[in-house]
Amino acid sequence: MRHTVIVPVYNKPGLSSKCLKGLLNNTGLPETNIVVVDDHSAQATRRVLLSLKAQYPQLILERNSRNLGKPRSVNAVLKRFATSDFFTIIDNDVEVLTRGWDRILVKSHADWGGKAILGAHTYMTGYPIQRNGHSYLDPWPYWNLAGCFFSFTKKVFKKLGYFSDVSRRSEDADYCRRAWLAGFGWYYLRDIKARVSNYKDVKEQMRLAGFQRFEQKRRLAY
Repeated sequence: MRHTVIVPVYNKPGLSSKCLKGLLNNTGLPETNIVVVDDHSAQATRRVLLSLKAQYPQLILERNSRNLGKPRSVNAVLKRFATSDFFTIIDNDVEVLTRGWDRILVKSHADWGGKAILGAHTYMTGYPIQRNGHSYLDPWPYWNLAGCFFSFTKKVFKKLGYFSDVSRRSEDADYCRRAWLAGFGWYYLRDIKARVSNYKDVKEQMRLAGFQRFEQKRRLAY
C-alpha cells in the first residue's frame, strides 16, 4: 500500500532538519514516500535539504521555482502522487516521536475503512472511544485540528479533491470541515506521539488548546 507523506517547507532550516530526521528515522514501511516540497526557501534551508538528501537517498525533494504558498505546494505533490493509497501532511515544525508511526497509521486507516481523517494526538483534547480494540480520541468540535499532522486515504481524496487556497480558514481546518460535511470522521490516534517545536512547553500547549476550544464552541455558526 503506497503512502505519500508531504512536508511543505518554507525556511526554518533548523526545524525542518529536526522534522525530517524524526520522520526518516521513525518510518518503517518501505512503501512510505517522504516528499519535501520546498516553497522557494532561502539558500540556508536549501543547503540543509540537500545535505539531508545526501544522508537519506530515499528522501524525495521538490522545489518550487517561486513561492506558491502551502495549499498550492501540497496540491502539486498530491497531483503527482495521486495513485497513492494514503496521504499524510506534516508541517516542517513538527517532530514525530513514535517509531513505526506509519505502520500504526496505515492499520488505523484500515480500522476505519478508509473513511476518516486521522491525526497524531498531541496537546489537543478529545473524547476517548474504542474501535476494534484500538483507542482513539473523538474531538469536538469537528473542525478542531490534531496540531501536528493529518492523514487521509485515496477514498477521502477522491471525494474532497485538492486543498483550497481561497478559504478564509487555514487550509487544514478547511479540509477537515469539508470532510465532516461529506460524512467522513476525524480522529486522533492515541498511539502516535508528536510535538510542535514552536511551542515552549506542554502547559502552554494545553493553555492554547483550551482557548481554541472555547473560541470554537462560541462560534457554532462556523
